[in-house]
Amino acid sequence: VPEGEEEETTDPQKFKPPPWLTEPYAILRVHVREFYRLQRARIRATQQFDWLKRWYPTVRDDRLATILQYGKDQRRLEEAKTRLVGGELKGFPIWTEWLESIRGVGPILAGNILGECGPAERFEKVSAYWRYWGGAVVDGRSEIAQEGVKRHFSRHLKVARWKLGNSFVMVQGPYREWFVQRKRKEAARAGKL
Repeated sequence: VPEGEEEETTDPQKFKPPPWLTEPYAILRVHVREFYRLQRARIRATQQFDWLKRWYPTVRDDRLATILQYGKDQRRLEEAKTRLVGGELKGFPIWTEWLESIRGVGPILAGNILGECGPAERFEKVSAYWRYWGGAVVDGRSEIAQEGVKRHFSRHLKVARWKLGNSFVMVQGPYREWFVQRKRKEAARAGKL
């Protein structure tokens, strides 16, 4: 676990937040993590619904209605959580003055990044910031979590980094074109080997 980072625990009595995790960042963190829990539950319910319809086509629709309604209720909760996060972000100048205008970065993704990372000023160098995001290369390989070895990155931020890149590719913005050109170069290079 990185210095100043908390140990993952389900016991609130044992949790002691790091000094940088001030109330505004903690609130974002909790809202976003809860959003992702709601989203996973909705996706699971939808998959179960599809599975039931596929394998038991004779099941009555009224028996499936509760599962379908659960998915709709979950979606509404996700939307409400997104609005809450958006309201919390108004207190962060980095959101109002920059992130909000970037195509592909919405309130949940921005809240995820800010809530998990905290203030960027806490990092002495850009390389430390990048390492905390899970982007460090050690001995030619991407850093991974190993049992018994201190982790120098946030697993939540490592996932957020992937989501950010994926979002940029999906929105068909300028990053999409860069991604496509890069993939063409890699494919051409692989064909020459």
